[in-house]
Amino acid sequence: MEAIQTLHEQGKFEKFGLSNFTKEQILEWHSYAKSKGRPSAEFPGSYSIAVRGNETALFPTLRELGISVQAYSPIDAGLSVKAPEFIAAAKGSRDPTTMMGRMRQDLYNKPAYMKMPAEFSKLMDNLGLSRSSVAHRWLKYHSALDGSLGDGLLLGAISSEQLEESLLVLEKGPLEP
Repeated sequence: MEAIQTLHEQGKFEKFGLSNFTKEQILEWHSYAKSKGRPSAEFPGSYSIAVRGNETALFPTLRELGISVQAYSPIDAGLSVKAPEFIAAAKGSRDPTTMMGRMRQDLYNKPAYMKMPAEFSKLMDNLGLSRSSVAHRWLKYHSALDGSLGDGLLLGAISSEQLEESLLVLEKGPLEP
């Protein structure tokens, strides 16, 4: 933590990202940072329409400490837009022989999550909306994120076209009730 404090004092960064920190680690960092002049922090974390555990596990603590949330993975690493068979096949970004693949398998390869893509797809088809569109718009306009507290949405894309599509979807505003 001393090295982080030194880099902050040198102006190397404005906010420190507490990504993948547990609640206990966040509290430890906050106590230390506050005693040393506290660099600003934010919490970049996986948060989506399907993966909402942090709403109760971390958000209250983050709010209490004044730490903003930067949500990533609005489509749950593809869970919201891929067929269950693709997810179960454990290929590509879900390949368990890679660190990221193991993490995604541990996080998403559960019976309840495996039902979600088919149910989500059926609902979106009935509404005439794309799964990706709903996932992005829900996160921006209907989730526990609060822009007035500095919260935001981190978008990732595998192409400029995908990024442009995500930005256009967000311009559509909140979902209809």
